[in-house]
Amino acid sequence: AITNATSGGTPEQVRYLVAEGCIPPFCELLTVMDLKMIQVALTALQNILRVGEIDSANTKGENRFALIIEECYGLDKIEYLQTHENNDIYQRAYEIVCRYFSAEDTQIA
Repeated sequence: AITNATSGGTPEQVRYLVAEGCIPPFCELLTVMDLKMIQVALTALQNILRVGEIDSANTKGENRFALIIEECYGLDKIEYLQTHENNDIYQRAYEIVCRYFSAEDTQIA
C-alpha cells in the first residue's frame, strides 16, 4: 500500500511518507529473499528518489532522499543488487544507481 502511495500519490504525500520514516524499511526489504518484495522496495525507492530529484532541482541542492538512503546503507544494498541473477532487479538497481547516485561518485573523484 505504501508503494502504491509513492507511485500514485502527490509529491506532498511522498514527502510526508519520507518524514514518517518509510525509507529505512524499504532499504531493509532489499535484503529479503522474496523477489517480489525486492521489486516493490526498488519501485518505492525509485519513486521517492524521483520526488527528491524534483525538489533538488527546485532548490538547486542535493537530493535529500538520496542522502537518507545512503545514511541507512540503502545505496550499498542497491549496488549489491546490480549483481542479482534476476534481470529485472539488476536493471532497476542499475538505473537507480546511474540516475540518482552516479553524479555523487564523480564529485568525489
